[in-house]
Amino acid sequence: MKTRPYAFIHDWGGYKDQTMVVVGTKDVSDLVYFFKRFKVYPKIAKDFIEWWKDNKTPDTDNGSFIYVESDHGRMTVLYLREWPKKTRWENYETLMHELHHAVHIILGEKRGMEKEKEALAYAQEILFNRIRRKLNRIDKCEIITLKK
Repeated sequence: MKTRPYAFIHDWGGYKDQTMVVVGTKDVSDLVYFFKRFKVYPKIAKDFIEWWKDNKTPDTDNGSFIYVESDHGRMTVLYLREWPKKTRWENYETLMHELHHAVHIILGEKRGMEKEKEALAYAQEILFNRIRRKLNRIDKCEIITLKK
């Protein structure tokens, strides 16, 4: 049985950043549903959706990290095509790969930490462990599931 698409917000902890983790859907109406349920600022959500429509990730992609910045603020989404109950190495590899982008964009480029190699490595390790534990339902968090 296929898992229904879902999303949760991950707080970066020591940094003032949050990322919406979306699993199993790239459909615009689903993203809008998640944005409303998590009370994302409407103008930022609109900017994100406009960007998403213009820059869709290929259906063959296992995941992507999306950073959208506009006059209304910025938003980040970590999209994963799937996260099965019996997680495979390819799922972990996708998560690690996309978090590498996340750390280098958010902390490296946007926070000026590109020369802080060890700090970036620790940040990626912490993000990987905490998001993985939420995806595997080890750590509790608010998860919104589509009713499809």
